[in-house]
Amino acid sequence: MKISIIMTFFNEPRTLLKRSVESILNQTFQDFEFIIIAGNPENTDSIAYLKTLAANNQQIILQVAEKKLLMTICINRAVKMAKGEYVALQESDDESLPQRIEKQFLYMEDNKTIDVVGTAIAYINDSDKKLLLKRFYPPDPRKAFNKYTAIAHPTLFLKKEVFEKFGYYKEGEDVKYSPDHDLLCRWVIQGVKFYNIPEILLNYYQSESNGRNKNAKKTLRSVVKIKNKYADQMNFSFSDYFYLTLERFLLIFPQSIINKLFYIWARVISP
Repeated sequence: MKISIIMTFFNEPRTLLKRSVESILNQTFQDFEFIIIAGNPENTDSIAYLKTLAANNQQIILQVAEKKLLMTICINRAVKMAKGEYVALQESDDESLPQRIEKQFLYMEDNKTIDVVGTAIAYINDSDKKLLLKRFYPPDPRKAFNKYTAIAHPTLFLKKEVFEKFGYYKEGEDVKYSPDHDLLCRWVIQGVKFYNIPEILLNYYQSESNGRNKNAKKTLRSVVKIKNKYADQMNFSFSDYFYLTLERFLLIFPQSIINKLFYIWARVISP
């Protein structure tokens, strides 16, 4: 078994899960197990859909949490269950393009010094399926991590041993709104090597109801706190601290403004 693909979900309806799950089952690379953790045992309709699917597909390993659990607890549990040499993340309301897993796997096989690989993503309006933004990340994102999360979390593909050697997601409420940023900062500090494939291999769906938009201000506040914590260890420069000051300033604005400014910023920063 080469790859373990991991997905967690909480309140997502069957329609969203179907899109996400089918995008994995229809990958051009098929040597994988697909571990799915239901973090909310009360989401019975979606769980029933996945139980039916799992009964007819040996690639799918479904586990239903015993009670409502944070996403980070579910991901950590799935990683520890994984049998693959590599772990790939799949978010429950996004869509991996058919060659995503194959291209990330081949890159990792050809570049053994790289530990984690991501890809470019397309932001899609979930209501009308129109393209909002094409976002590309620096191929070598090390310096950019001092300013922002320089790899798309839904596209993470990595050696499983990275978790074992350098740490798992924190499971506390203190990083609830930005656990990925905390994790990646800790990995950067310990010398984990990252690369971004300059090709869009995932559709990243946006809606007013999803957590990315509903919690934008809480996420920004959390990221600012995390950056303050790790700034010295990440060797922040004057420009990094200036960038952090701008983020603090943004916190005075309402969430709707922060969301709009994000799309403008993302277009400017995308290489």
